[in-house]
Amino acid sequence: MNKIDKNSLDIIYKIKKGNRVKIRNVIISGNRLTLDRIVRREIYLAPSDFYNLTDLKDSKNSLGRLGYFDDVQIKEEKISDNEIDLIVSVKEGQSGMVQVGGGYSTYLGLTFDAGISDRNIFGSGIDLGFALQISKISTNYSITLTNQRINDSLYSGSFSVNRNKYEYDYYTVKDVGFDISIGRKFTRNLKSSIGYSYSDVQYSDISADFDTTYIESYLKSSIFINTTYDTTDDYFTPREGLILADSIEYAGLSGDAKFLKNTLSFNSYFGLNKYIDYDLILRSKSKLRTINDNGFIPINESIYMGGISSIRGYDGNAFPNRDIYEYKYIKAKKSFTQSIEASIPISAEAKMRLTGFVDYGWIGVENFDMANRGGYGISLDWISPMAPIQFIFSRPFNDKPGDALSKFEFTMGRRF
Repeated sequence: MNKIDKNSLDIIYKIKKGNRVKIRNVIISGNRLTLDRIVRREIYLAPSDFYNLTDLKDSKNSLGRLGYFDDVQIKEEKISDNEIDLIVSVKEGQSGMVQVGGGYSTYLGLTFDAGISDRNIFGSGIDLGFALQISKISTNYSITLTNQRINDSLYSGSFSVNRNKYEYDYYTVKDVGFDISIGRKFTRNLKSSIGYSYSDVQYSDISADFDTTYIESYLKSSIFINTTYDTTDDYFTPREGLILADSIEYAGLSGDAKFLKNTLSFNSYFGLNKYIDYDLILRSKSKLRTINDNGFIPINESIYMGGISSIRGYDGNAFPNRDIYEYKYIKAKKSFTQSIEASIPISAEAKMRLTGFVDYGWIGVENFDMANRGGYGISLDWISPMAPIQFIFSRPFNDKPGDALSKFEFTMGRRF
Protein backbone atom coordinates (compact mmCIF):
# COMPACT_ATOMS: atom_id res chain seq x y z
CA MET A 1 0.00 0.00 0.00
CA ASN A 2 1.39 3.36 -1.08
CA LYS A 3 1.80 5.87 1.70
CA ILE A 4 -0.06 9.10 0.91
CA ASP A 5 0.75 12.40 2.58
CA LYS A 6 -2.10 13.62 4.79
CA ASN A 7 -2.27 16.84 2.75
CA SER A 8 -2.63 15.09 -0.59
CA LEU A 9 -4.82 12.53 -2.28
CA ASP A 10 -4.90 10.41 -5.42
CA ILE A 11 -7.58 10.98 -8.06
CA ILE A 12 -8.37 8.18 -10.48
CA TYR A 13 -10.26 9.06 -13.65
CA LYS A 14 -12.28 6.32 -15.30
CA ILE A 15 -13.30 7.17 -18.86
CA LYS A 16 -15.97 5.16 -20.61
CA LYS A 17 -15.78 5.45 -24.37
CA GLY A 18 -19.10 6.36 -25.94
CA ASN A 19 -20.48 5.63 -29.36
CA ARG A 20 -19.11 7.56 -32.30
CA VAL A 21 -21.72 9.92 -33.69
CA LYS A 22 -22.44 10.26 -37.39
CA ILE A 23 -23.95 13.17 -39.27
CA ARG A 24 -27.36 12.18 -40.63
CA ASN A 25 -28.10 15.43 -42.49
CA VAL A 26 -26.85 19.01 -42.89
CA ILE A 27 -29.76 21.43 -42.98
CA ILE A 28 -29.16 25.00 -44.17
CA SER A 29 -31.52 27.87 -43.37
CA GLY A 30 -31.62 31.65 -43.55
CA ASN A 31 -29.86 31.97 -46.91
CA ARG A 32 -32.55 33.91 -48.74
CA LEU A 33 -29.98 35.12 -51.33
CA THR A 34 -26.91 32.91 -51.19
CA LEU A 35 -27.31 29.60 -53.00
CA ASP A 36 -27.29 26.43 -50.87
CA ARG A 37 -24.22 25.08 -52.65
CA ILE A 38 -22.21 28.21 -51.79
CA VAL A 39 -22.87 27.58 -48.08
CA ARG A 40 -22.48 23.81 -48.30
CA ARG A 41 -19.06 23.91 -49.95
CA GLU A 42 -17.65 25.73 -46.88
CA ILE A 43 -18.90 23.06 -44.44
CA TYR A 44 -16.38 20.33 -43.68
CA LEU A 45 -18.95 17.85 -42.35
CA ALA A 46 -21.30 15.99 -44.69
CA PRO A 47 -23.95 13.29 -44.26
CA SER A 48 -22.39 9.97 -43.14
CA ASP A 49 -19.27 11.71 -41.77
CA PHE A 50 -18.33 11.16 -38.15
CA TYR A 51 -18.83 14.21 -35.94
CA ASN A 52 -15.64 16.23 -35.34
CA LEU A 53 -15.47 19.38 -33.20
CA THR A 54 -12.49 20.80 -35.16
CA ASP A 55 -14.37 20.37 -38.43
CA LEU A 56 -17.37 22.12 -36.91
CA LYS A 57 -15.34 25.14 -35.76
CA ASP A 58 -13.46 25.35 -39.08
CA SER A 59 -16.79 25.32 -40.93
CA LYS A 60 -18.16 28.20 -38.87
CA ASN A 61 -14.99 30.25 -39.37
CA SER A 62 -14.92 29.52 -43.10
CA LEU A 63 -18.49 30.79 -43.49
CA GLY A 64 -17.63 33.87 -41.43
CA ARG A 65 -14.62 34.68 -43.65
CA LEU A 66 -16.83 34.86 -46.73
CA GLY A 67 -18.22 38.21 -45.65
CA TYR A 68 -21.70 37.30 -46.92
CA PHE A 69 -23.38 36.82 -43.54
CA ASP A 70 -23.99 38.94 -40.46
CA ASP A 71 -24.24 35.85 -38.27
CA VAL A 72 -23.47 32.13 -38.56
CA GLN A 73 -24.68 29.49 -36.12
CA ILE A 74 -24.22 25.71 -36.37
CA LYS A 75 -26.32 23.68 -33.94
CA GLU A 76 -26.36 19.96 -33.25
CA GLU A 77 -29.73 18.20 -33.10
CA LYS A 78 -29.66 14.71 -31.60
CA ILE A 79 -31.53 12.08 -33.63
CA SER A 80 -30.36 8.96 -31.82
CA ASP A 81 -27.44 7.79 -29.70
CA ASN A 82 -25.21 7.64 -32.78
CA GLU A 83 -26.78 10.16 -35.18
CA ILE A 84 -27.22 13.95 -35.22
CA ASP A 85 -28.34 16.59 -37.66
CA LEU A 86 -26.36 19.79 -38.16
CA ILE A 87 -28.55 22.90 -38.42
CA VAL A 88 -26.62 25.64 -40.22
CA SER A 89 -28.40 28.97 -39.68
CA VAL A 90 -27.07 32.04 -41.47
CA LYS A 91 -28.23 35.64 -41.50
CA GLU A 92 -27.63 37.31 -44.84
CA GLY A 93 -25.44 40.41 -44.72
CA GLN A 94 -25.02 43.22 -47.20
CA SER A 95 -22.69 41.78 -49.84
CA GLY A 96 -23.56 44.49 -52.35
CA MET A 97 -21.86 47.77 -51.47
CA VAL A 98 -21.82 51.37 -52.52
CA GLN A 99 -18.26 52.32 -51.63
CA VAL A 100 -17.53 55.93 -50.74
CA GLY A 101 -14.44 57.44 -49.18
CA GLY A 102 -12.53 60.67 -48.99
CA GLY A 103 -10.72 63.21 -46.91
CA TYR A 104 -8.57 66.29 -47.06
CA SER A 105 -4.79 66.68 -47.12
CA THR A 106 -2.33 69.47 -47.73
CA TYR A 107 -1.00 67.81 -50.89
CA LEU A 108 -3.99 66.16 -52.54
CA GLY A 109 -6.64 68.62 -51.37
CA LEU A 110 -10.11 67.08 -51.26
CA THR A 111 -10.14 63.41 -52.20
CA PHE A 112 -13.12 61.29 -53.16
CA ASP A 113 -13.41 57.52 -53.68
CA ALA A 114 -16.51 55.78 -54.98
CA GLY A 115 -17.45 52.37 -56.25
CA ILE A 116 -20.10 49.74 -56.65
CA SER A 117 -19.36 46.14 -55.84
CA ASP A 118 -21.05 42.91 -54.91
CA ARG A 119 -18.96 40.17 -53.32
CA ASN A 120 -21.78 37.67 -53.81
CA ILE A 121 -23.60 38.71 -56.97
CA PHE A 122 -26.96 36.92 -57.34
CA GLY A 123 -25.87 34.68 -54.43
CA SER A 124 -23.32 32.96 -56.66
CA GLY A 125 -20.15 33.70 -54.68
CA ILE A 126 -18.79 35.76 -57.59
CA ASP A 127 -17.30 39.20 -56.86
CA LEU A 128 -17.87 42.05 -59.34
CA GLY A 129 -16.74 45.60 -58.64
CA PHE A 130 -16.16 49.04 -60.12
CA ALA A 131 -14.06 51.67 -58.31
CA LEU A 132 -13.39 55.36 -58.95
CA GLN A 133 -10.87 57.62 -57.18
CA ILE A 134 -10.71 61.38 -57.73
CA SER A 135 -8.51 64.04 -56.13
CA LYS A 136 -7.02 67.39 -57.08
CA ILE A 137 -4.28 65.63 -59.04
CA SER A 138 -5.69 62.21 -59.97
CA THR A 139 -8.50 60.30 -61.65
CA ASN A 140 -8.39 56.50 -61.36
CA TYR A 141 -10.89 53.75 -62.08
CA SER A 142 -10.89 49.96 -62.24
CA ILE A 143 -13.21 47.02 -62.91
CA THR A 144 -12.65 43.63 -61.24
CA LEU A 145 -14.29 40.19 -61.60
CA THR A 146 -13.34 37.36 -59.22
CA ASN A 147 -14.66 33.83 -58.74
CA GLN A 148 -13.18 32.24 -55.61
CA ARG A 149 -14.50 28.73 -56.36
CA ILE A 150 -14.91 28.08 -60.10
CA ASN A 151 -17.70 25.50 -60.53
CA ASP A 152 -17.45 24.87 -56.76
CA SER A 153 -13.92 23.53 -57.24
CA LEU A 154 -10.79 24.45 -55.32
CA TYR A 155 -9.72 26.74 -58.20
CA SER A 156 -10.25 30.50 -58.44
CA GLY A 157 -9.97 33.06 -61.20
CA SER A 158 -9.73 36.84 -61.38
CA PHE A 159 -9.57 39.56 -64.05
CA SER A 160 -9.26 43.34 -63.69
CA VAL A 161 -8.66 46.38 -65.90
CA ASN A 162 -7.61 49.85 -64.72
CA ARG A 163 -6.88 53.35 -65.96
CA ASN A 164 -5.06 55.89 -63.79
CA LYS A 165 -4.15 59.52 -64.46
CA TYR A 166 -2.05 61.84 -62.25
CA GLU A 167 -1.47 65.51 -63.03
CA TYR A 168 1.55 66.70 -61.04
CA ASP A 169 3.03 70.20 -61.11
CA TYR A 170 5.80 69.19 -63.49
CA TYR A 171 4.30 66.36 -65.55
CA THR A 172 1.24 64.17 -66.21
CA VAL A 173 1.30 60.38 -66.13
CA LYS A 174 -1.30 57.93 -67.49
CA ASP A 175 -1.35 54.22 -66.66
CA VAL A 176 -3.56 51.71 -68.49
CA GLY A 177 -3.34 48.00 -67.76
CA PHE A 178 -4.90 44.69 -66.78
CA ASP A 179 -4.32 41.71 -64.46
CA ILE A 180 -5.42 38.10 -64.89
CA SER A 181 -4.83 35.25 -62.46
CA ILE A 182 -5.79 31.70 -61.53
CA GLY A 183 -5.47 30.22 -58.06
CA ARG A 184 -6.08 27.17 -55.93
CA LYS A 185 -7.13 26.47 -52.36
CA PHE A 186 -4.65 23.93 -50.95
CA THR A 187 -5.96 23.55 -47.40
CA ARG A 188 -8.82 25.01 -45.40
CA ASN A 189 -6.73 28.08 -44.62
CA LEU A 190 -4.10 28.22 -47.36
CA LYS A 191 -4.60 29.46 -50.91
CA SER A 192 -2.32 30.72 -53.65
CA SER A 193 -2.65 32.25 -57.10
CA ILE A 194 -0.42 33.04 -60.07
CA GLY A 195 -1.11 35.72 -62.61
CA TYR A 196 0.04 38.08 -65.33
CA SER A 197 0.03 41.89 -65.22
CA TYR A 198 0.48 44.40 -68.05
CA SER A 199 0.79 48.19 -67.80
CA ASP A 200 1.40 50.93 -70.36
CA VAL A 201 2.63 54.08 -68.59
CA GLN A 202 2.98 57.33 -70.54
CA TYR A 203 4.36 60.68 -69.32
CA SER A 204 3.33 63.97 -70.93
CA ASP A 205 3.17 67.73 -70.30
CA ILE A 206 6.66 67.64 -68.82
CA SER A 207 7.94 71.04 -67.68
CA ALA A 208 10.87 72.36 -69.74
CA ASP A 209 13.04 72.96 -66.66
CA PHE A 210 12.35 69.54 -65.17
CA ASP A 211 15.11 66.89 -65.23
CA THR A 212 13.59 63.86 -67.01
CA THR A 213 16.38 61.44 -66.09
CA TYR A 214 14.01 59.28 -64.04
CA ILE A 215 10.75 60.22 -65.76
CA GLU A 216 10.19 58.17 -68.89
CA SER A 217 7.33 56.23 -70.46
CA TYR A 218 7.55 52.47 -70.16
CA LEU A 219 5.80 49.12 -70.56
CA LYS A 220 5.57 46.64 -67.69
CA SER A 221 5.01 42.93 -68.30
CA SER A 222 5.14 40.87 -65.11
CA ILE A 223 4.07 37.67 -63.41
CA PHE A 224 2.98 37.56 -59.76
CA ILE A 225 2.34 34.94 -57.10
CA ASN A 226 0.05 35.66 -54.14
CA THR A 227 -0.17 33.31 -51.16
CA THR A 228 -2.48 33.73 -48.13
CA TYR A 229 -2.86 31.76 -44.90
CA ASP A 230 -6.03 32.89 -43.10
CA THR A 231 -7.44 31.45 -39.84
CA THR A 232 -9.71 34.36 -38.90
CA ASP A 233 -13.33 33.88 -37.88
CA ASP A 234 -14.94 36.84 -39.68
CA TYR A 235 -14.37 38.87 -42.83
CA PHE A 236 -15.04 42.39 -41.53
CA THR A 237 -14.40 42.20 -37.77
CA PRO A 238 -12.22 39.21 -36.83
CA ARG A 239 -11.97 38.35 -33.14
CA GLU A 240 -9.49 35.53 -33.46
CA GLY A 241 -6.94 34.15 -35.88
CA LEU A 242 -4.25 35.53 -38.14
CA ILE A 243 -3.65 36.44 -41.77
CA LEU A 244 -0.21 35.80 -43.24
CA ALA A 245 0.11 36.94 -46.86
CA ASP A 246 2.98 37.17 -49.33
CA SER A 247 2.93 38.75 -52.79
CA ILE A 248 5.85 38.39 -55.22
CA GLU A 249 6.00 40.23 -58.56
CA TYR A 250 8.65 39.69 -61.21
CA ALA A 251 8.76 42.29 -64.01
CA GLY A 252 10.97 41.66 -67.03
CA LEU A 253 9.25 39.09 -69.23
CA SER A 254 9.22 41.80 -71.88
CA GLY A 255 8.77 45.56 -71.82
CA ASP A 256 11.01 48.05 -70.04
CA ALA A 257 10.47 47.55 -66.28
CA LYS A 258 12.80 44.99 -64.70
CA PHE A 259 12.51 44.35 -60.96
CA LEU A 260 11.52 41.85 -58.27
CA LYS A 261 9.05 43.13 -55.67
CA ASN A 262 7.91 41.38 -52.50
CA THR A 263 5.19 42.35 -50.00
CA LEU A 264 4.90 40.32 -46.80
CA SER A 265 2.15 41.11 -44.28
CA PHE A 266 1.11 39.61 -40.96
CA ASN A 267 -2.11 40.52 -39.14
CA SER A 268 -3.24 38.96 -35.87
CA TYR A 269 -6.53 39.39 -33.97
CA PHE A 270 -7.24 38.64 -30.33
CA GLY A 271 -10.66 39.08 -28.74
CA LEU A 272 -10.81 39.31 -24.95
CA ASN A 273 -14.53 38.65 -24.52
CA LYS A 274 -14.12 35.16 -23.09
CA TYR A 275 -11.52 36.42 -20.58
CA ILE A 276 -13.00 39.70 -19.30
CA ASP A 277 -16.63 39.47 -20.50
CA TYR A 278 -16.16 42.55 -22.67
CA ASP A 279 -15.87 42.69 -26.46
CA LEU A 280 -12.41 44.26 -26.62
CA ILE A 281 -10.43 43.31 -29.75
CA LEU A 282 -6.66 43.76 -30.02
CA ARG A 283 -5.08 43.88 -33.48
CA SER A 284 -1.50 43.86 -34.70
CA LYS A 285 -0.71 44.59 -38.36
CA SER A 286 2.78 44.40 -39.88
CA LYS A 287 3.95 44.87 -43.46
CA LEU A 288 7.42 44.50 -45.02
CA ARG A 289 7.97 45.63 -48.62
CA THR A 290 11.14 45.27 -50.69
CA ILE A 291 12.10 45.73 -54.34
CA ASN A 292 15.26 44.61 -56.14
CA ASP A 293 16.58 46.43 -59.21
CA ASN A 294 17.09 44.02 -62.12
CA GLY A 295 17.65 46.77 -64.69
CA PHE A 296 14.95 49.43 -64.33
CA ILE A 297 12.59 50.36 -61.50
CA PRO A 298 10.07 52.98 -62.67
CA ILE A 299 9.67 55.71 -60.07
CA ASN A 300 5.99 54.85 -59.44
CA GLU A 301 6.90 51.17 -58.89
CA SER A 302 9.34 51.99 -56.08
CA ILE A 303 8.33 51.71 -52.42
CA TYR A 304 6.15 54.37 -50.77
CA MET A 305 4.78 54.85 -47.26
CA GLY A 306 1.88 56.78 -45.74
CA GLY A 307 -1.91 56.75 -45.68
CA ILE A 308 -4.72 54.51 -44.43
CA SER A 309 -3.00 51.22 -45.22
CA SER A 310 0.33 52.11 -43.56
CA ILE A 311 0.92 55.31 -41.51
CA ARG A 312 -2.23 57.29 -40.77
CA GLY A 313 -1.74 61.00 -40.17
CA TYR A 314 0.07 61.44 -43.50
CA ASP A 315 -0.99 61.48 -47.14
CA GLY A 316 -1.08 58.25 -49.07
CA ASN A 317 2.42 57.59 -50.48
CA ALA A 318 3.76 60.66 -48.62
CA PHE A 319 7.27 59.18 -48.30
CA PRO A 320 9.72 59.58 -49.95
CA ASN A 321 8.85 63.22 -49.38
CA ARG A 322 7.23 64.95 -52.34
CA ASP A 323 9.69 67.88 -52.32
CA ILE A 324 10.48 67.23 -55.95
CA TYR A 325 13.78 69.11 -56.09
CA GLU A 326 15.25 67.32 -53.09
CA TYR A 327 13.90 63.79 -53.62
CA LYS A 328 13.26 63.35 -57.34
CA TYR A 329 16.19 60.93 -57.76
CA ILE A 330 15.37 58.80 -54.73
CA LYS A 331 13.64 55.47 -55.28
CA ALA A 332 12.95 53.76 -51.97
CA LYS A 333 13.54 50.02 -52.05
CA LYS A 334 12.25 48.88 -48.68
CA SER A 335 9.80 49.80 -45.94
CA PHE A 336 8.41 48.31 -42.76
CA THR A 337 5.22 49.45 -41.02
CA GLN A 338 3.60 48.35 -37.78
CA SER A 339 0.15 49.17 -36.41
CA ILE A 340 -1.33 48.35 -33.00
CA GLU A 341 -5.09 48.76 -32.53
CA ALA A 342 -7.65 48.31 -29.76
CA SER A 343 -11.33 48.20 -30.72
CA ILE A 344 -14.28 48.50 -28.34
CA PRO A 345 -18.03 48.34 -29.00
CA ILE A 346 -20.19 51.47 -28.97
CA SER A 347 -23.45 49.83 -30.04
CA ALA A 348 -23.73 46.12 -30.73
CA GLU A 349 -27.16 46.58 -32.31
CA ALA A 350 -25.89 49.26 -34.71
CA LYS A 351 -22.61 47.34 -35.28
CA MET A 352 -20.59 50.39 -34.34
CA ARG A 353 -17.14 50.33 -32.73
CA LEU A 354 -14.45 52.80 -31.66
CA THR A 355 -10.84 51.94 -32.45
CA GLY A 356 -7.69 53.54 -31.10
CA PHE A 357 -4.49 53.05 -33.09
CA VAL A 358 -0.78 53.78 -33.18
CA ASP A 359 1.18 53.39 -36.45
CA TYR A 360 4.90 53.58 -37.07
CA GLY A 361 7.04 52.95 -40.13
CA TRP A 362 10.51 53.08 -41.62
CA ILE A 363 11.50 53.54 -45.27
CA GLY A 364 14.82 53.66 -47.12
CA VAL A 365 16.95 52.63 -50.08
CA GLU A 366 19.52 50.14 -48.84
CA ASN A 367 18.57 50.55 -45.16
CA PHE A 368 15.48 51.85 -43.35
CA ASP A 369 17.13 55.24 -42.77
CA MET A 370 15.44 57.63 -45.23
CA ALA A 371 12.49 58.43 -42.97
CA ASN A 372 10.75 57.08 -39.88
CA ARG A 373 7.37 58.48 -38.90
CA GLY A 374 4.47 57.70 -36.61
CA GLY A 375 0.80 58.46 -36.35
CA TYR A 376 -1.95 57.91 -33.79
CA GLY A 377 -5.65 58.54 -33.44
CA ILE A 378 -9.10 57.00 -33.34
CA SER A 379 -11.53 55.70 -35.91
CA LEU A 380 -15.27 55.24 -35.75
CA ASP A 381 -16.07 51.89 -37.40
CA TRP A 382 -19.62 51.18 -38.50
CA ILE A 383 -20.93 48.18 -40.44
CA SER A 384 -23.82 50.10 -41.97
CA PRO A 385 -26.67 48.57 -44.04
CA MET A 386 -24.82 49.75 -47.18
CA ALA A 387 -21.21 48.86 -46.31
CA PRO A 388 -18.56 49.15 -43.58
CA ILE A 389 -17.72 52.83 -42.94
CA GLN A 390 -14.70 54.30 -41.15
CA PHE A 391 -14.21 57.88 -39.99
CA ILE A 392 -10.51 58.28 -39.17
CA PHE A 393 -9.15 61.11 -37.03
CA SER A 394 -5.37 60.99 -36.90
CA ARG A 395 -2.37 63.00 -35.78
CA PRO A 396 1.27 62.56 -36.79
CA PHE A 397 4.20 62.32 -34.43
CA ASN A 398 7.90 62.55 -35.16
CA ASP A 399 6.82 64.54 -38.23
CA LYS A 400 9.17 66.99 -39.95
CA PRO A 401 8.62 70.31 -41.75
CA GLY A 402 7.46 69.69 -45.31
CA ASP A 403 5.68 66.40 -44.54
CA ALA A 404 2.34 65.97 -46.34
CA LEU A 405 -0.18 65.55 -43.50
CA SER A 406 -3.71 64.20 -43.47
CA LYS A 407 -5.70 64.56 -40.25
CA PHE A 408 -9.11 63.27 -41.35
CA GLU A 409 -10.17 60.56 -43.79
CA PHE A 410 -13.23 58.43 -44.28
CA THR A 411 -13.72 55.28 -46.26
CA MET A 412 -16.56 52.92 -47.10
CA GLY A 413 -16.35 49.25 -48.06
CA ARG A 414 -13.01 48.46 -46.37
CA ARG A 415 -12.20 45.68 -43.90
CA PHE A 416 -11.36 46.86 -40.37
